[in-house]
Amino acid sequence: MTCQGAIVVPTYEFNELHNGIEIYFESKPSADVLCRLKSNGWRWNGAQKCWYTKKSESSIAFAESLCGNPPSTPVQNIQTSYPKKVSFDQFQGGKVVSNVSIEVNASGQYQLSSTSNLIICADCKRFFSIHASQCPFCGCPLSHTVNTYIKNFSANAVEQERKRIEEESRRKEAERKKAVKELKEKLPSWMWKHEYNQYTEAQCESLWKRKKKEIEEQERRDREYEEEKKRERAQRYEEVRIAAVADLKERLTTQYGKDWDPAYEKYSLSECHTLLERLKKEKERNVPQRKQPPTLAEQIKNKTGPSVTFGKELRGCSGNCSTCERTDCVKYMSNEK
Repeated sequence: MTCQGAIVVPTYEFNELHNGIEIYFESKPSADVLCRLKSNGWRWNGAQKCWYTKKSESSIAFAESLCGNPPSTPVQNIQTSYPKKVSFDQFQGGKVVSNVSIEVNASGQYQLSSTSNLIICADCKRFFSIHASQCPFCGCPLSHTVNTYIKNFSANAVEQERKRIEEESRRKEAERKKAVKELKEKLPSWMWKHEYNQYTEAQCESLWKRKKKEIEEQERRDREYEEEKKRERAQRYEEVRIAAVADLKERLTTQYGKDWDPAYEKYSLSECHTLLERLKKEKERNVPQRKQPPTLAEQIKNKTGPSVTFGKELRGCSGNCSTCERTDCVKYMSNEK
């Protein structure tokens, strides 16, 4: 709160938070003023650059005598940067007693109005007339009560604005993260950079427009490369197939004695291989089976080969046991038993 009219030295304000009163000087006061301040219990606050003490009737009277003016201007002359209109209901016993409106008029000054011509004092919480200059119960000036209500309303408005800003910030951050996630899904892994996680929604959109052209160009080059590789593979396969058909033609005429069918010209590699395997099996079935040589057991049984005893092969058997002098022959050993 300031002295009436333009700001002059000194001025004083009420500190409702600490229940105090503060006096401000534009320059260092005279020694006489400093002596009066100290003798009345005022102390210097270096941080706020003011003299302060607890609010009381004596301190208010001293401040008024030093400044020569009330602590605030009348309601009709208040000049402030608070909201241009404040309207609220006042209750007593759970019922609405009056609706108070504080509004800036055409000349830029606040005007006070109430449906019951009453307002609750900011300090003693009692009703008094809005036409009174101060509360008749505690002596609180009307301008102090009005300023308190404006400040409280402004504080609520500031808190609401802060919450709105926080909510808007959270919403924008969620949209930004969603845009970053969509961008990460669109971009190939080799194109993604860690710094893109900090991009805004507009930056993500701009980046996608640029990268989209690069991706389309890269996809076009990849398609052309795959088509070229496909053509090369088809060409190599055709060369191998033609060589396989030529080999099939030669083997049919020379090895298997079959006539060449022009339909074989269109055979694939697998068909050529299948046809050769089938002809090979047919040829093997038509070849007569050679007689297998007799086994060693058959030779011994039929006496047409060497005899065996205890797993040892004996050669040079004459076949005439009556004149044979060998004692390790199977027949000889069986006769001994």
